[in-house]
Amino acid sequence: MEVRKYDDLPEEAKKLRSEVFLDEQKFSVEFDDTDDIATHLVMFDGSEPAAVCRFFFSDEHGCYMIGRVAVAKEHRGKDLGSLIMQEAERLIKAEGGETIELSAQC
Repeated sequence: MEVRKYDDLPEEAKKLRSEVFLDEQKFSVEFDDTDDIATHLVMFDGSEPAAVCRFFFSDEHGCYMIGRVAVAKEHRGKDLGSLIMQEAERLIKAEGGETIELSAQC
């Protein structure tokens, strides 16, 4: 598995987030303006996206936020969600971040 970092929302992340949040979970709105300012991580299994997340600094919360964590159906149960979040935490710490909140559905 390889994790790649993007400053813009890559097509691979759009595809996986659409599959998980729109098709499986039936959200009506998945993409927002935060995608324009967030750092996006995509974990690849070969050339296929296996997991994604995004993070950004929130002035409103005064800390970094991690969200839109999704794992492809065929890769669930392998701790990839945990692994991609650990990579986000590592990158946030490298940027000087000290506090992180998770944005997640109930």
